[in-house]
Amino acid sequence: MKARLRREQTRFVLLALIPIGACFFLFAIYPILYGFYISLFDWSLVSPRKPFVGLENYADVVTDPLFWTSLRNTFYFTLATVGVGTFFCLAMALLVKSFKQPWNIILMTLIFAPVVASQSPTSLLFSWMYQPTFGVLNYLLKYVGLGPYQWITSSSQALASVWLMTQWKNVGYGMIIFLAGLNTIPTEFYEAAAIDGATGWLKFRYITFPLLKPITLFVVVTGTIFAVQIFTPIFIMTGGGPGTSTLVMVQHIYDVGFKFFSMGRASTLAMLLFVALFFVTLIQFKSFRENFEY
Repeated sequence: MKARLRREQTRFVLLALIPIGACFFLFAIYPILYGFYISLFDWSLVSPRKPFVGLENYADVVTDPLFWTSLRNTFYFTLATVGVGTFFCLAMALLVKSFKQPWNIILMTLIFAPVVASQSPTSLLFSWMYQPTFGVLNYLLKYVGLGPYQWITSSSQALASVWLMTQWKNVGYGMIIFLAGLNTIPTEFYEAAAIDGATGWLKFRYITFPLLKPITLFVVVTGTIFAVQIFTPIFIMTGGGPGTSTLVMVQHIYDVGFKFFSMGRASTLAMLLFVALFFVTLIQFKSFRENFEY
């Protein structure tokens, strides 16, 4: 009887997983496989001929200076997002945690509000704010003796300016995740540390931060995926310019595919981006593989 019940349960689970597995294959695995297939052809949107070229697209891409420029800009943007951005998220979570109701709810709402705003109008709004002549930021900064700055019109400031906008918009997401993690840490740990005479910094170093490792991993991985795939703010605010100072990988893929109609090379770039993101994420999981239980 028990064996029959176990078989029926197994059959039910397998049947329930069929639609989930089908959707996963259709919307995740199949696009990757088809993208790799396209990358093996000289696939043009304006020509019916699509000759097979094998790995020639990969050889052409890795010798293209624009590929390395976009990769370098993506690396800088990702490094700033994961490194500095994660610190901002944790700092905002600790700040909100330090307030009592209702002020913590008000502050949390103010920080999280930009997250729900659409990226397109937000990027357009910041494009106006960043204008060097009539932008509101330079207008306000002149009253404290700063500026004017060129923001998105300067090749040395444009990428950092876009990054600042994305941090303002997305810091609330990481803050909410860290707040959820902070609320799961038992208060008994802090009470025991206080009895031993531990200060606030020691409590954070030996209790808060170690127990937030799974939350930190989640924020780091999602932040990496977001930063590597950044497109909308770049497309609207700078278009990859001035020059190639803000040309990131996804913008480069868009340009190659939809401006030069070379879907074969665009798919090649997408495959290289996928492989790089896969290994970076794998390294991050390996770095946080300690036991998370307490």
